[in-house]
This record gives sequence, structure tokens and C-alpha cells, in this order.
Amino acid sequence: MFAHTLTGRLLLFSGLLLAAAAPASAQWDCLSGDCRSGTGRAQSTSSNGLSRTYVGSFQNGSPDGWGVLDFSNGEHYEGEFRSGNRDGQGTYTWPSGQRYDGDWRDDSRDGQGTLILANGTRYEGPFRNGDREDVHEVTYTTGRRESVRFRGDEVVSGTAPRVTPVGSGQTMALGRTLSGALTSRSAQ
Repeated sequence: MFAHTLTGRLLLFSGLLLAAAAPASAQWDCLSGDCRSGTGRAQSTSSNGLSRTYVGSFQNGSPDGWGVLDFSNGEHYEGEFRSGNRDGQGTYTWPSGQRYDGDWRDDSRDGQGTLILANGTRYEGPFRNGDREDVHEVTYTTGRRESVRFRGDEVVSGTAPRVTPVGSGQTMALGRTLSGALTSRSAQ
């Protein structure tokens, strides 16, 4: 059994209730500007202790419109926000150089996007609730291309590498990490 709710950030997995990252509507401390309904710079700390700094448009005290969100672990998002969540077009970058460019909805990758691994392998296709979904065109660093079908971020057909970015716990796909570094099967 697996269920989740984005608004409360609670996860239910095999009957166990797990807390997830703090909701995007966390309290923002205004550092400068109009952080109520204008443009400003604010800082917030999530329940897992990750500090975040946001610069951009605010509506009702939450990020809303275009903005830049920097995390204390070196992760970075630039793009659209709605009611405190990443929502619309945006780019998320990890310190490893891994990057996602594309659609966001309710703080998750959702819609068309491109995931570029630190080694240069590119996944282009649809994402749903943060997972790669359906057919992606994969371009490896060797230039070889293939169509890979995903379901819930699992490879259904094809031979795509499996990866996990490190940082704020935002899992992009299955994989493993060693000593805080990004690892993957060898890209073909």
C-alpha cells in the first residue's frame, strides 16, 4: 500500500506514516522588499533543517510568480511559483551539475521536461508527480539515442541508467548514492 498527500506532506507506505519535507507554504522571514504582495527576498527553514532563500514575486506572503530559490545544500531552482509551490516552467539544478528543465505542478516535476544527468545523459519526455513516465528519448554521452518506456520512474522497456540525485531528498529515480555523490549505472 502506498498513498501520499502533498498538502500535509505525509507519506503512508506499507501502513507506516512517514513525515516528508515541510510544505511549501512554510513561514518566510522577509529579508528585504515587499514579501507580502510584491517583490522581495526571504528565507525559510524546512522541517529537515534545510535553509532556503527566495528572491522574487510574492502574493499573500508566499512565493508566487517568477523567482529564484536557493537551498543551503547548493541546489537551485529558477522559474515559476504558485501559492508557494514550484508551478509552471522552471529549472532545478543540483551541485553535481544534474539539471531538470521543464514543467512543474504542485512542487513536483509534472508535464514535459528534460532531465540531464551530471555525465551528460539526457532524458526528454513526460513526467508525472516527479517521476519519468511513458516514453522518453534518451541521448547518451556517446551520441547513441534510444526510446525508453517508464512507468512510475521504473524502466519498462529499454536500458536507461538508474540515478538518484543527492541533496534535499528529492528522488528523481531509483538508484544509490555513495558518500554524498551522485552514482548511476554506466551510461551506454
